[in-house]
Amino acid sequence: MQILINHQLTIISFATLFLFFIYANCVLEKRSVIRRLYLSAALLNLFLTLSNLLLKILLENYTIPLIVIRIIRCINFIVSPLLAYTFLLFICNYFANPFRIKKQAGLVFNLLFFANTITAIIAFKTDMFINKLGWGAYILPFSISLILLFYSIYVIFNRRKLLLKVEYIYIMSVSLMIVAVTAFQLILNKTGYIWCFNSLVLIFMFIIIQQGELYKDSLTGARNRQALKKCIDCYERRNLSRLSAVMIDLDYFKSINDLYGHSEGDFALKAFVKMLQRVYLNSGIVFRTGGDEFLVLIDNRSEPQIHDLMKKVSGVVEKFNAGGNKPYSIKYSYAFGTYKRTDKGVNQFLHEIDLQMYNNKNGKKRIFGEGLQSGIYAGIL
Repeated sequence: MQILINHQLTIISFATLFLFFIYANCVLEKRSVIRRLYLSAALLNLFLTLSNLLLKILLENYTIPLIVIRIIRCINFIVSPLLAYTFLLFICNYFANPFRIKKQAGLVFNLLFFANTITAIIAFKTDMFINKLGWGAYILPFSISLILLFYSIYVIFNRRKLLLKVEYIYIMSVSLMIVAVTAFQLILNKTGYIWCFNSLVLIFMFIIIQQGELYKDSLTGARNRQALKKCIDCYERRNLSRLSAVMIDLDYFKSINDLYGHSEGDFALKAFVKMLQRVYLNSGIVFRTGGDEFLVLIDNRSEPQIHDLMKKVSGVVEKFNAGGNKPYSIKYSYAFGTYKRTDKGVNQFLHEIDLQMYNNKNGKKRIFGEGLQSGIYAGIL
């Protein structure tokens, strides 16, 4: 009973995270990379929390062989930075097009992990894990963790234009909080409470996943109408240097569904969204506004730059069609415009582009007739 009283915070945090892990494992789809990373982070933290609790209990029992304590500390020393690395991968994969860690950074991380492992082995053989406690024993793995966390913040800042304002504020706040608490506990030599705090962080990470699902189209992975409303509200409130929008509609999508089935129609939608997200990776947010209708909001780009982006879209779509893997070709109509802060609001601006896009689409039908083999018509507002 005295053990439970002495370590009640650690025990409560472990039990809470364990129950939360069971819940998350049931409700999250494990086929998704970000969900697998989340569950991996939860498992790592459960392991580290339990091993540190066990270590504290063993240190209170002087009859335990020192080799047992050395083994536990050596394992914790090696595993500790992996939790921060899992968080980094979680952040990288949060985006529709995952952020790729630069080769130089990846090499540095691998060298740090290698140095950490070698240090753990040396410390194990020289009894450092017995002679040094707290900050002195874990300065290297926690310093590596801080480096990984700072890189996570860099990734968030680098991809901030692809996040809704509410997402950016929340994710950045959680990341900064992790860095601050980790550094603070290192300075105070209270590293044993880091795993308890991480249990709370993992709950915040679950909220991040749920928040992302709230603003995402479940079929294609594009942003949904709810996310669009958030963006429009944000644009209405702040002064814009330049806001452009591209309205896109797939041509003869109904024919794909009718001739080849709805599964092929779903595949075409998902493939088209991936192509749009690839082109607008660093310049815009892709929304699915209807069955086969899409919108791209682009901040601070000139009309020639938007023309270039649409040429890239045309190129990747033509490459997809030329692959010949499908019995149909993806065709589309579009229109774009640049918003100027006048009496009309953003919604009216988008409505006018939508009308222009449908004029372009109807003009194609008059020229080519109905069918799957129409050409691409560039409608410009």
